[in-house]
Amino acid sequence: MASKMILLCSMLIARALTVGAQPVIVEVASVPAVTGEVVGVPILARNFTDIASFQFSLSWDTSKTVLVGITDWQVAGAVAGLDAGRASFSWFSADGQGVTLADGASLARLSFLVKACPGDSARIVFDTAQVSIEFTQVNGGQLQAVPAEVIPSRLAFRSPALLPVQDTFFCAPGAISIEAGCAGCIRFLWSDGNLSPANTFESAGHYAVTAENADGCIFSDSLFLEADTFGLPALPDTAVCPETSLTITAQAGFTHYIWSTGDTLPAVQVSGPGEYAVTVVNDRGCTAADTVKVEEAGLPLAHVIADPSGLCPGDSARLYADVTDVDTLMWLDAAGSLLLQGAEMMVVAPDSSTFFLLAARNACGADTVQIEVSVIHFEAGAGADTCIAKGSSLQLNAGGGTAYHWFGSEYPVEDPDIPNPAVQPEDSTFFIVEITGPGGCTITDTVHVAVADGPLATIKPINLITPNGDGKNDALYFPGLGKFARNRLSVWNRWGVLVFHAEGYQLSDGELWEGTHNGKPLPEGDYYYALDVDGQVLRQHLMIIRE
Repeated sequence: MASKMILLCSMLIARALTVGAQPVIVEVASVPAVTGEVVGVPILARNFTDIASFQFSLSWDTSKTVLVGITDWQVAGAVAGLDAGRASFSWFSADGQGVTLADGASLARLSFLVKACPGDSARIVFDTAQVSIEFTQVNGGQLQAVPAEVIPSRLAFRSPALLPVQDTFFCAPGAISIEAGCAGCIRFLWSDGNLSPANTFESAGHYAVTAENADGCIFSDSLFLEADTFGLPALPDTAVCPETSLTITAQAGFTHYIWSTGDTLPAVQVSGPGEYAVTVVNDRGCTAADTVKVEEAGLPLAHVIADPSGLCPGDSARLYADVTDVDTLMWLDAAGSLLLQGAEMMVVAPDSSTFFLLAARNACGADTVQIEVSVIHFEAGAGADTCIAKGSSLQLNAGGGTAYHWFGSEYPVEDPDIPNPAVQPEDSTFFIVEITGPGGCTITDTVHVAVADGPLATIKPINLITPNGDGKNDALYFPGLGKFARNRLSVWNRWGVLVFHAEGYQLSDGELWEGTHNGKPLPEGDYYYALDVDGQVLRQHLMIIRE
């Protein structure tokens, strides 16, 4: 009786455990399926605890999917029976020990080749008509059946991605090659008419591609290409001064720099002429390049040409700057004061000979040169104004030049191209002469010739001199006599001895007679003189008194 009771209790306990066991949930996972590609479909399990054996079967539509493999077994020793469109799974633990898997673990992975076109779908279901679904569980060392729930799957087919990238860019100017990829596709058509899988683009825009596989499925994809017109701002050509260095700087902000010198920073220092190239890379990997031509800057060189170099008074000259490698010019006077800036020619009209300076500069230095502009001065004249008696002739007396020309007048000269032509004016008049001197410079001067009816009528006789050094009457002086160039004076003592004689008396103050003979003072007393003025003679008694 007791043994029956124990068996009954065991049966009740087993039944109670069976009734209370959680069902094992087996699910065919839903995964995206791309037409023409292989898709892996895992069989997931939950509540897979101490399972010692199981069996179940799956079936699918072979017109849309083809099984190519079963992988990723999670229970050692499990086997699958394969038939057309069906796979049967069974497994039994050899040691009778149960296996436990984490919820969501994959019992196995079925790999299918998707054959249908986009928009189609295929179901993968548990086939209870072929193999019943059974799970056994180890419970206290005993096996017991546990219920199972199954979840089938429907694979939705979509188009494959024909293009390996979505919207992208290419470095312009340049090109990008893109190849459309489609497993099993036999025909392609790009929106630009290209029929090959690969296409090369050189301009930005929207591009689409259509492909068809052997089953007649049509796939399409598109992308937008942006042209990265990245460019490096041009570096200006420059120059470097002799024996100096120069820093060339490219625009900052790029990811990489490489100069032809090997430098990799935005700036490079060079020490001589040549061509220096730089290539930069932006954050997209596009490159741009530029070349700087560096020439050797020459030191400034200046020369000045004067036209003419010698001036006559009142004339002007042009100073021309003959310069090389010059940025700025300054004209200075002899004292260094600025006269003109920036001009290559300057007009000068100095009153006298002087120097002018030209300062030429560039970034490498300066050159200063000077030039003398000579002003030619010479002393010349038509002679002193004079007076003659009416009806008399006169010889003009210009001097100081190398050539002469007397201008025509009412009373013409005997020869207009000599310095001392004879004239015989009938009335007082002016004679004008142009005198040529050194350098071809000319001076124009005039001489006044007065014509008097009686020259002696204008000359006051002098009958007394007092040569005592008091500044009064110290010499024999006739007011107005200087106008008459043709005169002569003779003086005699009371015994008729000639003590003084002069031609052209009083034409110069140094020739006045102060009562001397042979450099010695004459004694006081009576003397006589005769003054011949243009043929008219004034005779007069003269007394010398010395106090």
